[in-house]
Amino acid sequence: MKSRALQLSRDWIKAERVRRFDKLQVGKFTCKIDKALPNEHMTKVYNSLSREEAGILSQLRTDHTPLNSNLARIGAEESANCTCGTVVESIQHFLFYCPKWRSERNKLREAMADRWGDLAYALGGWSGRRDRRTGKFVDGKQERWKPNVKVLKAMIQYVKDTKRFQPKATAMGEAEVVEEAVAQEIGERDEVGGSL
Repeated sequence: MKSRALQLSRDWIKAERVRRFDKLQVGKFTCKIDKALPNEHMTKVYNSLSREEAGILSQLRTDHTPLNSNLARIGAEESANCTCGTVVESIQHFLFYCPKWRSERNKLREAMADRWGDLAYALGGWSGRRDRRTGKFVDGKQERWKPNVKVLKAMIQYVKDTKRFQPKATAMGEAEVVEEAVAQEIGERDEVGGSL
């Protein structure tokens, strides 16, 4: 009797969590690539990653990246186009199609094999897609979904290899110039007696 009551309360809590999650107006990109949310399938993955790796994965899964599509959306870049000149620099373009990163992409392509180009799979999401021939889910049952850690590690390594998520050297140089100017101004202020 007690165990049945506990199970019922767990089921109610889970159903309530799903109901509340479905009402949220945030995380649309993440929900698009991972239809198994909310679920704990990513917890073990994030716990197995370093802080840097988890940061990269989180940026990609939420579409809060230093790619031009996101930077243009928030007004930090004028254009959303990729510097390769072909199309908008979206996550999908960056991971699978940008000609600038062809050689860095080899291990990712190898790890993904026949799922190449599947953004949800590359980012650890359950896509909800069905096989056209069998009618079965290509990722298996939603409640049993486990992301392919080998693919996630290859994707994270690809991002690291491109150095595309690192701060730009010019931005760092500008920051150093500003810091130097501030330090100089403080020094001048001290020499004059507290004010300019």
